[in-house]
Amino acid sequence: MVTSFDLHKLGWYEFQELSRIVLREVLGHTVAGFAHGNDGGRDAAFQGTGQVFEGDVLSGHFVAQCKHTSKPSQTLPYSALESDLEKARALAEQGICDVYLLMTNALLTGNTERRVRENLKANGVDEFRLLDSQWFDETISSNSELRMRVPKLYGLGDLTQILNARAQQQADAILRYYATDLKKLVRTGTYATAAKALQMHSFVLLSGEPMTGKTTIATQLSLAAADVYGMRVIVLDRASEVRDYWNPDDPVLFWLDDAFGETQFNSDLAAEWQRAVPSVKTAIAGGNRFILTSRSYVLQRARSRFKAGLFPLIDEAEVVVDVAQLTPTERRQVLYGHLKHGDQPRHVLAAMLPHLEQLADHPDFAPELAKRLGNAFFTKSMRRIDGEALDEFFANPSALMKEIVEGLDTESKCALGLVFLNRGWLPSPIEPDAAAEELMKRMGGSLAGIGDALRALDGSLVSLTVREGRNGWAFTHPTMAEAFSELLKDSEFLHLVVDLLSPGALLDRTTCGDIGMKNALIIPEPLWPNVMERLHSTPTGFANWRQVHRRDSYLASYCCPDFLRQYFDRHPDALEALKKPGLMLEGAAKNEIALRLHEFGLLPEPIRREFVSGVIDFCIDGEDFSVMWNDRFGGMLTQEETDLLWHRLRNETFRNPREVVRTFLEGYDGQDEPEAFADDLERFATAISSSMPEDAEAQEFAASIHQLRWDFIRNADYDWDSGDTDQNGFEAGHAHDGVSVDGTGVGMFEDLLEAR
Repeated sequence: MVTSFDLHKLGWYEFQELSRIVLREVLGHTVAGFAHGNDGGRDAAFQGTGQVFEGDVLSGHFVAQCKHTSKPSQTLPYSALESDLEKARALAEQGICDVYLLMTNALLTGNTERRVRENLKANGVDEFRLLDSQWFDETISSNSELRMRVPKLYGLGDLTQILNARAQQQADAILRYYATDLKKLVRTGTYATAAKALQMHSFVLLSGEPMTGKTTIATQLSLAAADVYGMRVIVLDRASEVRDYWNPDDPVLFWLDDAFGETQFNSDLAAEWQRAVPSVKTAIAGGNRFILTSRSYVLQRARSRFKAGLFPLIDEAEVVVDVAQLTPTERRQVLYGHLKHGDQPRHVLAAMLPHLEQLADHPDFAPELAKRLGNAFFTKSMRRIDGEALDEFFANPSALMKEIVEGLDTESKCALGLVFLNRGWLPSPIEPDAAAEELMKRMGGSLAGIGDALRALDGSLVSLTVREGRNGWAFTHPTMAEAFSELLKDSEFLHLVVDLLSPGALLDRTTCGDIGMKNALIIPEPLWPNVMERLHSTPTGFANWRQVHRRDSYLASYCCPDFLRQYFDRHPDALEALKKPGLMLEGAAKNEIALRLHEFGLLPEPIRREFVSGVIDFCIDGEDFSVMWNDRFGGMLTQEETDLLWHRLRNETFRNPREVVRTFLEGYDGQDEPEAFADDLERFATAISSSMPEDAEAQEFAASIHQLRWDFIRNADYDWDSGDTDQNGFEAGHAHDGVSVDGTGVGMFEDLLEAR
């Protein structure tokens, strides 16, 4: 089936870029482009042999010239081609124009096409081919690889015709989940690099600062997977879901957005990722692919928690989405797309037009800010549209967002509050619980008014999305939640929101005291008793081991020393529970609390002694050896306790290495990769060997541990080499597809006002 693509919705520059990519794909040559405005009558050229129509083989010097119109069904008159034909004559005289390709989305009458053909023939051009809208439609419809390279095409045609039924269903779910406007997508060099990483490794990690377009690139890759490979895309909420959704007979693309925390590092999510790594490796070996995204500062915190060598692809397949890496042309394309397909009135665009070239080079340029600039909601408070105001728009986005949120009516603020309370996703239709009812009562909102407000804010601050088959309202970008947090810092409703936040939202979005965490809602000391009571009371949501682990992670990582001191003074039973360390030593959140309290001088000596005794017992018995290399655990031991550890190792552990290994391997359930699971045995043996290089007994024990570890790996009843990774993947291509661009973007915004 041939799909009709709305090429008139492209700008003239976008049409030229598309034409070059199409030629490169169809002809199989690297098509050279030329500087805009100084191309000598050649928008693209190459030398060789190729065919643009089946069975029609052409050879020699090819010249392509593009003619674009923003009006559908527009007829191109002969007079509009006369200057180009004169340039073609000059090129033919130089011997560099044997075949002339006219690429256009406009219509040519039969008479015009005949006159062009006769003119070129009379002036030494051997062959002429018209590549019109029908040719583009047929070429794009039949080539999914081409659509993958130019993801904007998904927004120019009917997805129900472009994709098969299965791919269409999945693509629709992606678009509804992320509310992506496909017409605005721009194929950047970063997208190409990410596609290459996904091809080579079946895994890509997109990292970058906020508002740089990580989710947009993930959307592009996901659509390509649905189209090119018929591969389902499963959007994960957390890494632990990989095992739930993975089907060995049905490879899919797993997409985990904000893998280690949305606006701040979430130690619980990072720990889940560590536990999921064996499943991820197995899934990749079975043909599955993974896309992860993370803010740079969140990823940096997460990396500090990962074991060395845990998952090499985290480093090998990381693609940094950095605005600084966008070329001048890509910046202009991003800005152009959001303005052309946004909802700004024509007179506003006209006022912006003289400043857009300079704005694209703004040091604070970001794709998300370009998106906001194209949305009238974000500029309606501007008293004027000039260079100074636009510079301020890009230079101080946080201040602008805070001002916008502060200026909202009561119903809109209440609507954002409900989304915030529900960790960024509010089911629709709204069925308020007691917390929501209380918030609405205190803020003065009504259910009907909030519904109207959400619909009015759709596409700006919130969007209607689908999760697990259910509609709901979500923030359009994490920075919206941050803006609401800023409002709460000075709001009389802060105490109310703290009391009503769901347990998950409380742990994800707040810190108790200022601990230097970026983008967190800092709860001041007067409200700490409210938080302490909620954290210690199981009816508020900390009733199972996973919730308790997350609560303990919060205490360990998101609370200042004064809060911890007051919390454990208030709840001495919680302090008493720290006496016995938890397994795994480096993974149990309660152990992290003990370490933090010790580092702050807040851990009572009797509790420290019992905790250390348990840590030593773990090592001697073979349950957990972390004290041998983790300096934080080692730092809790006095010199006397350190001496005791080594004395017991020599007298109890060195004598029976097989029993030590047997105890350690009791924890193996067959789910983890044997070599990865036994990594701590290797570290333990190495620590013993390096600490006592002259001790024959220690060296013999270390060698025995090494050997027993390898015996386990070789004999483990688990085939981790089964399944070959599918090598059919994304081809990254080149950032500019062989096109030489002058980098100035001169005139790219010229047709911005057309058809508006």
